[in-house]
Amino acid sequence: MEPFQATERTCVVVGSLNPGIIQPDWLAAQFPEMVDASDDWLVDYAPLTNTVIFKSRGLGWQCTSRRLVVAATSPEGKPGIAVERVLQVLQHTPVRGVGNNFSFLISPEQGKARAPLLTPPIRERLAQKGRIVTAFSTALQLDRSGAAVTLTLEVSGEMLMRAGFNFHRNTADSAAAASAAAQWEADESAADEILSEIIQ
Repeated sequence: MEPFQATERTCVVVGSLNPGIIQPDWLAAQFPEMVDASDDWLVDYAPLTNTVIFKSRGLGWQCTSRRLVVAATSPEGKPGIAVERVLQVLQHTPVRGVGNNFSFLISPEQGKARAPLLTPPIRERLAQKGRIVTAFSTALQLDRSGAAVTLTLEVSGEMLMRAGFNFHRNTADSAAAASAAAQWEADESAADEILSEIIQ
C-alpha cells in the first residue's frame, strides 16, 4: 500500500466573484478544452446563496459571490491551472487571496510508526491525571515561495490518520491571483515532498 493517498486537491479563490459568469455555458465557450459543452452537466443552483455547482472533465466547480472552489474529481484534474486561466480572462475581478489545498490519508503502517513523534506533552500530562486524549491535531506554519503554508496533522488513537496542506497567498488583483493559482502544481509537489519527509 502507498504510504499516503490524496483525498482532496483544490484551488480556492476569495474575492468578489460572479456565479452568473462562472458557470458551464460561459466556461465551455471560453475554454472548450477545459469544460465540455456536450457534458450532461449536473448543475445545482441555490438561489438563496447564489451558488452554482457543477462538474466537467475531472473538475468540480462551486462558485458563490465571495468564493470560487475548483476541486479535482480525477487524478488528472489540475484545479489551479483551470483557475489561472479563468482569472487571466476575468482581469477586473477583485481577488483577495488564493489557496492551493491538498489532503492525504496516511497508510496504517506509516500512521502507527509516526504518531508517537507527534504526541504533544500535554497528552501525557493529561493521561497521568486519568484523562485520555483519543484524538488531536497539530498545525504547523511554514513559509515557501511567498506562500503561508499551514500543515495540519490529525492523529486518532495511536495513529497518524491524515495530513492537510494549505498554501495561501494574499493577492492584490486578479493578475496576482492568477500567478498564485499557477503555483498549484509546484505546491502539490512540495506537499508530496514535505509529507514524504515526515512519514518515511
